[in-house]
Amino acid sequence: PPNCEFSYSFTTNGSRSISLNATDSQGLAVFAPPGRLINVIDPPTNLPPNINLGTLPPPTYTDGYVWDVAIPITASATDPENNTPITYRWTATTYLPNSATLFAGPKVIQDFSKFSNLNWIPSADTTKPSLFGDFTNFGNACFDGQTVKLLLEAKDSLGNISSITLPNITVFVRSCILI
Repeated sequence: PPNCEFSYSFTTNGSRSISLNATDSQGLAVFAPPGRLINVIDPPTNLPPNINLGTLPPPTYTDGYVWDVAIPITASATDPENNTPITYRWTATTYLPNSATLFAGPKVIQDFSKFSNLNWIPSADTTKPSLFGDFTNFGNACFDGQTVKLLLEAKDSLGNISSITLPNITVFVRSCILI
C-alpha cells in the first residue's frame, strides 16, 4: 500500500514508545497494541578499520629469517562505515639480540599507500643509520640476530587509524649463520 513508510528524527536521546495507527479511505481505523519501546542514542563515532593479517611464512632457519631474503606478509583491512580508500603504513623497530634494548627505529618501511601486503627484504633498508646497523665491518664477530617488531597501521579516508603488531621475528646476517 502507498504511504506506509515513515521516518522521524528525534532531537534528544532517551526511551521512546512508538505506536502505529492506520485509517483507510473510508474512515475505518485500527490501532496497534501498545507501542514498541526504542532507545534513542547518539550515532556511533567513526570507527577505525579492522585489520586482517595473514600468517608469517616459515622462517628461513629454525629460529629466524635471513636479512637479504624477502619476507612476504599479507594483510588487508575493512572499514565499518566503508570510508575508503584505506591506506597502509608498515614500520619496523629492532632490538638487541635476546633483550628489550632498542637498537633502531621505528623506521618506516612503507609509508601510507594503497598497498597492504609487504614483501620486505630487511637488508634493503638503505637509510643512515640503517635499521640493522653497519654490517660492512663485522671483523671476526658473528651477529646472532636482532629482534624485529613489525607494525601495520591502516587509515581510513577520514583519518582514523588502527594498528597491529606482528609477532616478533629474528633477523640474521647471512655471513654469520653456521649451516
